[in-house]
Amino acid sequence: RDIFKDMKKYLSYIFLFFGIVAVVDYGFGLSCEWLQAHAKSGVERGIYQFARVQTSDIIVMGSSRAHHSYVPSVINEITGMSAFNGGVDGNGIVLSNGLRHLIYERYVPEIILYDITPGFDITTNEMDENNVRYCGYLRPYFFNEHIREVLCSVDYWERFKNYSAMFRYNSSIIELLKDQFIFDSRIKDGYEPLGGLIKNERLKNGNTGKSNMLMGDEASIDQLKMNTIESFISGVIDSDTRLIFIASPRLGAVSSDLFNPIKEVCCRYNIEFWDYYCDSAFQNPEYYADQVHLNVEGAIS
Repeated sequence: RDIFKDMKKYLSYIFLFFGIVAVVDYGFGLSCEWLQAHAKSGVERGIYQFARVQTSDIIVMGSSRAHHSYVPSVINEITGMSAFNGGVDGNGIVLSNGLRHLIYERYVPEIILYDITPGFDITTNEMDENNVRYCGYLRPYFFNEHIREVLCSVDYWERFKNYSAMFRYNSSIIELLKDQFIFDSRIKDGYEPLGGLIKNERLKNGNTGKSNMLMGDEASIDQLKMNTIESFISGVIDSDTRLIFIASPRLGAVSSDLFNPIKEVCCRYNIEFWDYYCDSAFQNPEYYADQVHLNVEGAIS
C-alpha cells in the first residue's frame, strides 16, 4: 500500500509539473501575440501589418531586394493604386507562400510584384539549414492550416514542435520586446529605404562572395523552393490576381541566366517576368547601397 501511495503521490507531482508548464507556455504565447500586434516597428510588426491589416491593391513580396527597392508612394503615383511593400530581409518563397495564404483569407490583391532573389527562391544557400530558417516568421501562425502545411513541407517535425508557444516565439521574443519601444519613422507602407553609397572600389563590380551567395551564383537548384514557387503561382492564378515576377537590378551584372528556372516556370504558366537584372540604366554605383541593394536614389529611379 505504501508503494502505491508513494507512486500516486509522485504521479500527481508529475502531472502538476506538466500542468504548470502548459499554463506558463500558453500564457507566454498570449503575451507574444499581444506584443506582436502592438509592436511600434520591426520585422514582426511589418509581417503582422502585411498579413493581418493592410488591404492594398498592389503588394510587393520577396527578400531584402524587394524590401528596399519598391517605394509604395512611387507605385501609387504611377498606377493610381494603393501599394504595400511586404518584402522581408533574408527570406524568400517559403515565407512568402505562407503570407500569401494569410492575406488571401482577408482579401484578394489586384497585383503581386514578386522580386526574385535566386539564393532564396531558386537555389541552395549555405545559410539555409535545409530551409528550416525560413520557418521562423511563420511559426506564430502555426494553427492556421495553410501555414501548418507550409511548415511541414519544410520539416516533418514542425507539426509537433510548434504546439509549444515557447518554441514558436523562441527566436523573436527579444525582438518583440525591443519593438515595443523603438519606432522607425523611415518605414512607410512597409518600405524601408537604404541610404549611403558604395565607396569601396572592390565592391563596385558587384561580384563579392556575399553577393554571389545571395544571388545563388554557381549553386544547385533547390527542389523545395521550386515546388513552393509552383504552389505560390497556382494559388495566385486561382484568385485572378495579376502576378509579375521581377529580377531587379544588380550592379555589375552581365547575365541573367541564373533566373532561367523561374523564366521556364513563368512560360509554362503564362506568368509575366520583368528582367531588369542587367539593365544598363541601373549600372551606376550611385544607385546602390551595396552590390545587390538599391539605395533611396536607385529605388526612386
